Amino acid sequence: MAKIIYKKGMKGQNNLSSIEGIEIDLINGQKALIYPKYAKRQMLTLEQISKWGTAPEADIEALKVTDTTLATQQLFALDSPAALWVAQFHDPDKCRIFCLPSLLAALEIQHQKKEIDALAETVEGADLLKDYTACILSCSRHSLKNCKAVGGRGNKYDISLNGTCLVVPTILYR
Repeated sequence: MAKIIYKKGMKGQNNLSSIEGIEIDLINGQKALIYPKYAKRQMLTLEQISKWGTAPEADIEALKVTDTTLATQQLFALDSPAALWVAQFHDPDKCRIFCLPSLLAALEIQHQKKEIDALAETVEGADLLKDYTACILSCSRHSLKNCKAVGGRGNKYDISLNGTCLVVPTILYR
């Protein structure tokens, strides 16, 4: 079930500056906090791809990922356009920065898109997922030249690291 998480003392004030984000449940028992501002970005430029030292992972391993902070930080250090986008959003009260979603979180975001958008429509300044047709980028690497992304029907794709995909700022927690 999706719900809006408000900053302390701001319940009912439906604008971006009053919310922490939209929370959804994941099937592994975690929660994902999504900040409803999205952009199409590359994971890495052609020049950056060879510098990303993260090993490719099988889908089953990617689905087990429960924390994307380190992966996002590594990409941020490489000036990844996707990581730079999500890192600009943060929760100063709880000292948390938004990261790229895990493969499981990207799947759940696509699966719960209607619920997320229904809440986002009530928040002034929020973006809607339905306005974007691109796959949602995850921080999981498929191969030396591809990363994992999730399409509109929940299909998993292996997208070129320098291809443009939808970037959704996400915080994973229990």
